Amino acid sequence: MLARQFTAKRFIVTCVALVVLQAGVSSAHVMLDTPNGDEQLTVGSEYVIRWHPAPAHPMGDWDLWYSSDGNTGTWKPIIMDLYPGDTTPTGVELTYDWTVPDDSTDMVRVLVVQEGLSGTWDDVSDADLSIVPMLGGDADRDGFVGFDDLSIVLASWGLDTVWGNGEFTNDNVVDGDDLDVLLENWQEPEPPADLVADIAPVGAPNGIVDGADLGALLARWKTSDPVADIAPVGSPDGIVDGADLGALLARWKNSYTTLLPEPSTLSLLAFAGVGLLRRRSARVVRR
Repeated sequence: MLARQFTAKRFIVTCVALVVLQAGVSSAHVMLDTPNGDEQLTVGSEYVIRWHPAPAHPMGDWDLWYSSDGNTGTWKPIIMDLYPGDTTPTGVELTYDWTVPDDSTDMVRVLVVQEGLSGTWDDVSDADLSIVPMLGGDADRDGFVGFDDLSIVLASWGLDTVWGNGEFTNDNVVDGDDLDVLLENWQEPEPPADLVADIAPVGAPNGIVDGADLGALLARWKTSDPVADIAPVGSPDGIVDGADLGALLARWKNSYTTLLPEPSTLSLLAFAGVGLLRRRSARVVRR
């Protein structure tokens, strides 16, 4: 009796071991490197999905999927039939730039499927990750709406562009509506404590960053005049542009007493700046 029980147990353990081994071999044909869980992705941003084959063998192609309701949810296609006839060696990384969809949830999984000539294998993120909405006005996608984003909006003013690159209203042009969205989500940081933007009167700054400095900067717009070329601070880039305007506005009314402009004041400044630039351009054309 004991011998029979031992034999039965040994048979069961052997079968379980074979199943586990087979599962391990099957999943080892492809390894998803990123995302692998706990990442936070922003709607509209680009995220690089990374994976690698192991071991190498005759290939068909790759499919990428995602689920917005966990590992047992509905899988939605990211891209199908990627790298057809792929012969990537074992361990060499493959990538795909995924534009994160407008599907906000904290139960996202990504699945990579390897379609081989002798079978299909896959790997999935080990844990859930999140997709979060893009903050309106966050042009540089750093999770904060401030002067850097205002600089991008002004530099892209009037241009046809895609959502996010200074354009937040889905009309494919950067204009006053986008500026309104930015100002609605404005987050006021403490301004830098320096007076690098105090450039006027030229040669004899007056100790405060104000309209005189804004006028001096706009008068030198798109030139290489070092007087107004103040950004990046500490290593100017050789041209007076939106980065310099952003640096100046970040220091607005900065003196021995710090005072930031209200969003409404920023709006008026931005429109005034755009108006001045248009008038300057018109004069150049007439000449």
